[in-house]
Amino acid sequence: MRTKVIGWATAVTAVLTAATAWGLAVSVGVSDTALRRTRLPDGNIRDEMGARSVVATAAWGVGDGQIGVDYEGEARGPDGLAVDDAGRVYVLDSVNARILRFEQGMQDASYSLPDRSFRDIVVSRGQLAALSPHDDRRLVIFSVDSTTPVSFVSISPEVGTVRRLHVDGNDVCVEVPSPDGMAYHAVCTLQGVPYDDATQSEARSTGTPTSSGARIRARKVDENNLSVDVTSPDGKIRKLRGFSARKISAVLDVFGDNRGNTFVVYAVYADRQPASEGGGRLIVAKYSREGELLGRIQTSDSYTPEPRRKFALSESGDLYQLAPSHEGVSVFRWLLVPISDYTGE
Repeated sequence: MRTKVIGWATAVTAVLTAATAWGLAVSVGVSDTALRRTRLPDGNIRDEMGARSVVATAAWGVGDGQIGVDYEGEARGPDGLAVDDAGRVYVLDSVNARILRFEQGMQDASYSLPDRSFRDIVVSRGQLAALSPHDDRRLVIFSVDSTTPVSFVSISPEVGTVRRLHVDGNDVCVEVPSPDGMAYHAVCTLQGVPYDDATQSEARSTGTPTSSGARIRARKVDENNLSVDVTSPDGKIRKLRGFSARKISAVLDVFGDNRGNTFVVYAVYADRQPASEGGGRLIVAKYSREGELLGRIQTSDSYTPEPRRKFALSESGDLYQLAPSHEGVSVFRWLLVPISDYTGE
């Protein structure tokens, strides 16, 4: 079912850059003139190689349905994005110490956090977890049906520097840098039952867990190439390769859906712009279980403030993007569609 467009927090540019037969490659910018597009009867915007719908918008502010203005009035945030099985969108508004939930384009819940230190969220199977990774290292667990926390779980001091959250089966795991890439430590169950220090300190596979049971590792090979290893639940390893015409600066995130598709988020330098000046672009590449490149999304990374996690994946494989601008925040839902289905002018 398509989601109705409820408004734009900012004007958007979509620039066609590359595509496969099922591909999508667009750049999100600050005007609305670069790509021919058609407004569909259901209110969606369809670009030539895919469909994007706005599922939520919010202006900067501290009120209901607003996001990310701190006590000094400076626009900052948000810090994370998650999507549940029902398609409801969760945005971590850490500046205002809360998580906002949007359904059908409207805020319908607000989960209060103890302070402004939280930097990531995940949602799965009706449970919502938020991570405070620094001095007061802990998780807060909610049932999505209640704004009252189920539990507070401390992260063991035996666990190293914590970066982000992941769900591995019925466990909430933290991502920790290791000599082999990233290790994953189970802190508690999705229901908020904590593990003891010995269990938390035991590192799991260095591959990022996915809803299909596979684990993914991605790395930059050289300036223009990526290497992605996908380990299936039976231990078989598939090796994928990615190429970028622009120089790759870093691999930022990987995730997979319950159909075995793999998504890799990486950053590239902007055209003719030295790396020291920053302001490059983020690219999300989608690969099938067989290793075919199904499509790519390229987005501008020039907006400030920037969220720490710009993309989230529903368990069914729909890709969502958190897109801040100077006016506020939009959440897009991207759909890859065959070119033959395009109904543009």
